[in-house]
Amino acid sequence: MNSTDGNLISLPNLSGVGFEKIWSESVFVISLIFGAIPVVPCFITLIIILLNKNLRKEHNIIPFNIILSDLSVAIISLYLFATANLHVDINFNRLMMALNIPFDFTSLLLILLAALHQFITIRVDPFGAHHIITPPRIICACVVTWLIPAISMAPILWARSHTFFFSVILLWIGIGVMALTGLFYVLIYRSISSNPPGLSFSEERKRENKTVFHTILLVYLTTLIPRIINALSFFILIHHPSAIVMLLGNIALYVSRVLNTLVYWWRQKEFRALITQCRKTKVDIEY
Repeated sequence: MNSTDGNLISLPNLSGVGFEKIWSESVFVISLIFGAIPVVPCFITLIIILLNKNLRKEHNIIPFNIILSDLSVAIISLYLFATANLHVDINFNRLMMALNIPFDFTSLLLILLAALHQFITIRVDPFGAHHIITPPRIICACVVTWLIPAISMAPILWARSHTFFFSVILLWIGIGVMALTGLFYVLIYRSISSNPPGLSFSEERKRENKTVFHTILLVYLTTLIPRIINALSFFILIHHPSAIVMLLGNIALYVSRVLNTLVYWWRQKEFRALITQCRKTKVDIEY
């Protein structure tokens, strides 16, 4: 089986059913271009966060890891795609293929973790009295989301013992994670629509909660919709191999990675303030 991108699924083996036609030169070039696009905003955003202390805050730990996982998958997918017909080191290529899908699954788990984090912050422990959410715990949770997929999936992918059934199982696990994430968003929405029993939020706190909810909801949608498109392309390719369908399925994931970055950081007031400051400095220098 072949995997052309960081999906939770592997595309079916297309050899013997017009493989040369599907992997035409035009499709290859377009896919390569779209595959490279997410690398730029993800990489630049991570560098900005690392260099700016105002962005290195507790509530940005999970978003930082989400963008890092998207960047990792984007780079690995681009490498695998670009070297698909080249003679490269076999073991290194196998390693990249073994890490591609686990890192993509990490992105899903991190989005679920972001929803759980906001659920606890808004509904379970809104004033931090129980100290459930702490930076060390958030960091540990992020590390776990990286380790679980890598430990459970990478050995199977490295040994190339995975089958079509294994790919379908991963697909349904991914759907389950997204459904659970959606459930948390519903609970969060109910919490911000009406105060939790016995608690009363200020208007400013309500506005902050709504802003956070809208941000994570946008990230959820920009992840869910492209993955639905990609999953549909997978099932279509099983019965009707098509270069256009494969291209659209992969482009949907590329667009998702770009949108996730834009949604998280261009809606962050600290990030917008940094951009505004840079513009102001530029104007002052030109003046």
